[in-house]
Amino acid sequence: MSSAKKEFLIKGCIALVLIAMVALCIANPNEGTESGPDCITDGQVVIIEDEMPPLAATVSKTTTKTNVKKYTKKKKLNKKAKKSKTKTKKKTKRSSSTKKSGNKTIKTQKTVVTTTKTITKKKSKIQRIKTTVKTTTRTTTTTQTTTATGGEVKIRDIAPKIKDEILAAFEDGGYKVIVNPKVSYSGVFRSATKTIELKSASSVIYHEMGHFVSFKTGRAESTEEFKDIYKDEKNAYTASNKAYATQSAGEYFAESFKNYTENPSKLKKERPRTYAYVKEKVDEF
Repeated sequence: MSSAKKEFLIKGCIALVLIAMVALCIANPNEGTESGPDCITDGQVVIIEDEMPPLAATVSKTTTKTNVKKYTKKKKLNKKAKKSKTKTKKKTKRSSSTKKSGNKTIKTQKTVVTTTKTITKKKSKIQRIKTTVKTTTRTTTTTQTTTATGGEVKIRDIAPKIKDEILAAFEDGGYKVIVNPKVSYSGVFRSATKTIELKSASSVIYHEMGHFVSFKTGRAESTEEFKDIYKDEKNAYTASNKAYATQSAGEYFAESFKNYTENPSKLKKERPRTYAYVKEKVDEF
């Protein structure tokens, strides 16, 4: 086969791949990823590496309670004390127990410190014994998440900063969050299947929820008003994933929702029109 024919075939294959990706974008306009392409922009596929750290595979919560009890008793001596003296004795006892229930492990550590102070006064036949018992109970509850193994995750567990009404709309609408470590992208929102799929349970969820908010408010990113805001303020976005976050109005809205959720005052200061528009859509819930 001549070099000219080989070159022709290679170009033909590339063209077919590009056409297929454009068709996919048109068929799934609400889908987006953090580390993979949403659509082809100016003939280039934009791929951004995952910069969002995954949440821990376990979530721990520790509570500490302290209880102090004091009591005094008197002891009668056989004869009067020749001199005054105070004797202090301290005793510490530690114990621990662990219980497992489903995906939770509860570890309880108890420390009991008993301090006994014996007080004798000169020329007195009464000896006072003061006892203080300090009990400290430390309880650590560790919950195993699906970060490492994959599976369905509750939206409230990984996106606690989002307005409650939005979370309720997500839940009531039958939407689900799935963690799938095998996928090549960081996250994608699919309106057709009512799912958000993540590579790991990370803060990428806030970006994908931005796509959800846009979808539920009538494709908020597609209005003429927002297109004008996008053109006006996209260059003010300065994070390291700027190329991805500003490649389209849709990705800019989703990332701006993430910014609004995580640090609204910073967004308001740097991109005031974007802040006002995102807030308006959030308030619709």
